[in-house]
Amino acid sequence: MLEYKVIVASENIKVDLRRQTLLVEEAPVAIRPKAFALLRALIEHPFKIQTKEYFLRTIWDDVQVDEQVLFQTIRELRQLLGDAQLILTHPRKGYSWNAEVSTKQDLATPTEPSPPCRSPSSPGFFYGLAAAGALLFSLILIAAWPNTRTLSEEGPVLVLPIKESIAGSGQEWMRVGLMDQIISQLKDAQVPLVLDTDYALAAARRAQLSGDYRTEEVSRVFVVSGASLVVESAISGSVDEYRLDYWLHFVGGTKRGSLFGQSPNALTQQLIQRIADYTGTPISTDPELIKTDLHRELLAQAMEFMDQALMAQASSVLHSLSLLDPHNPVVDRLLIEAYVHQGRLEEAKVQAEGALTKSSRSDEHHKLLYWRSVIAFRQGEMEVALSALDQAETTASQTKDWLYRAYAAQLRAQILMQKDQYTEAESALFKGIEYHQMIRCPLGEALTRKQLIELYARQGNLTSKKAQTLQVEKLQADHNLGAWL
Repeated sequence: MLEYKVIVASENIKVDLRRQTLLVEEAPVAIRPKAFALLRALIEHPFKIQTKEYFLRTIWDDVQVDEQVLFQTIRELRQLLGDAQLILTHPRKGYSWNAEVSTKQDLATPTEPSPPCRSPSSPGFFYGLAAAGALLFSLILIAAWPNTRTLSEEGPVLVLPIKESIAGSGQEWMRVGLMDQIISQLKDAQVPLVLDTDYALAAARRAQLSGDYRTEEVSRVFVVSGASLVVESAISGSVDEYRLDYWLHFVGGTKRGSLFGQSPNALTQQLIQRIADYTGTPISTDPELIKTDLHRELLAQAMEFMDQALMAQASSVLHSLSLLDPHNPVVDRLLIEAYVHQGRLEEAKVQAEGALTKSSRSDEHHKLLYWRSVIAFRQGEMEVALSALDQAETTASQTKDWLYRAYAAQLRAQILMQKDQYTEAESALFKGIEYHQMIRCPLGEALTRKQLIELYARQGNLTSKKAQTLQVEKLQADHNLGAWL
């Protein structure tokens, strides 16, 4: 354990261990107590790889949390420090402080009032005035920049539709079909925070990407989705001579490459492996995971129809696919969703109840429970809806599906507002906002805040309504949400 009171990192970063304060370029920066404890644990053991389990056991010893809380706190520290390379991610191992530590004395601390904070302060945070004559010590930063960029666990992975220009055409299904295959296998391999196909398609729409979007347009996806890795790809060639170009877009740069093979399946397997390499996740390429061409084509057609809001055509294709593949919970969920959007609630109910009996061990189970709740809500069966939501939230928490936990919180609030239970509805909506923030989904956060505005309007709480309105306006401006709100 280090005994000195203050660490100075490079010429810009100072950490006062006794007062638990952080200064960057002489300006105090608000930092949560848990974030400060994590920072201290890192800097007291420079270059040492410390495991996620160790941090969760020692920093969050007073509360039960999962790894996502650690990921978000690491991201928070990197933003506060202004240098992502000070804290390195070691895939499947942990994190380390990436600077040498040394000390020196007689570093004066300014006594005049502190300048404004760089970020909002946490409740109860206190900036102490530095005492004159205190002994200070310094940490000299020696940067060790990696030759390759590894995806740190900071946010979601979003796979865009695959651009297709294969000779002879007739392969339009690949745009969404192969995209869905990549997403499904990444999820099967438990790659952290891979966004669903329907969510990725919605993000592409919000970013106004056309079918043959250009690479320079992909930056808009980061703005509307909050993703930390966006996968762009394009397939070309002809039978037995295919080429797949890919671009792995990170917030701070892009990795690109080209793959060659005799089949689209083989190329997508290689791309999946590339993505897995960057996330530090082992992945299976078992051929049994690969769906038949016919199934992928039908699913791609259905999702194209849903993307264009052609729900009748989508439900027709999905019904055919459900007969071919009766144990596919993804097909069941999409068919239920298409029925609900058409107002065919009884058909949706029958499909949901049948699917739930087959999906208890599936990662889709909580999503089916959510849609069962939506159906009951629309049919006025509030208690049935709440019961299904309880089950959905329990299962979603086990699978760490933050998006569906947010959806469930929003739906719960709608139900509670109809029952005039405004305090409980408000609590549910704040949970929904928290979950949307966990995956950095600005649209979801904005829509949830709009529900809060409606709640406060019903209560006549004009102050809270105005505060939430300002938050929505800021999200809309910062993320170019435009017509989506």
